Amino acid sequence: MLGVLSIAGSQSSRITSNEESGNVFSDLILREGLNAVIIEFKKVPVDSTPKILLNTGSEALAQIEEKKYDFNLRQDGYSLIIKYGITFYGKECLVVTPGQ
Repeated sequence: MLGVLSIAGSQSSRITSNEESGNVFSDLILREGLNAVIIEFKKVPVDSTPKILLNTGSEALAQIEEKKYDFNLRQDGYSLIIKYGITFYGKECLVVTPGQ
């Protein structure tokens, strides 16, 4: 994902993977101007049911909140921080956003 997004990003955007925030590391953070996107990825074992995708995506969002992946972004003055939990199950993918 990092490679794909770095090719698609503009020269003013900054994309980082495994960036330290406190005592933990976020999966992916994209920055553009004063806006940022935090993405946490999860993989569901193939022997699970597809129904587990939504739960696991929600767990990814909860992890962003619990581990405060947005702390450094807020300290740096980012005004809009969008958060996504992306879950993979075989060839399927589900993107979960807060409030879903």
